[in-house]
Amino acid sequence: AAKIDLRRIFDRVDLNQAGVDNFKAKIENNKLVVGFDLSNLSPQTALAGKADLYVLSNDGALHHIKPDKDELTFQIQRFKQVAVQGPLPQGVVAADIYGVKISIVDPAGKTIYTAISPFDRP
Repeated sequence: AAKIDLRRIFDRVDLNQAGVDNFKAKIENNKLVVGFDLSNLSPQTALAGKADLYVLSNDGALHHIKPDKDELTFQIQRFKQVAVQGPLPQGVVAADIYGVKISIVDPAGKTIYTAISPFDRP
């Protein structure tokens, strides 16, 4: 069996550039529906980048969520409310999901923020 690297999954990154608040995730019609408030923690310069969402299944696998629309690329001065949804990967059902991981990278691809929110069971 493949070894699971919990550090790769759970280690938080926060370079104090992007703030994520009021993170909410739910499953509706076999889609992951996510909403959060994204804020620029140094508003004297614009914050640009891209967020990626993953579901973390109980077996330790991270499954990338491909949103229906590109709502996750951003350039903000202060604040943006983000609402996005994307289909669950094939074979993943709500009962298998431990949590949702958000990862934000800057335009150069450097990770500036990651966090995992445990998934609320219905």
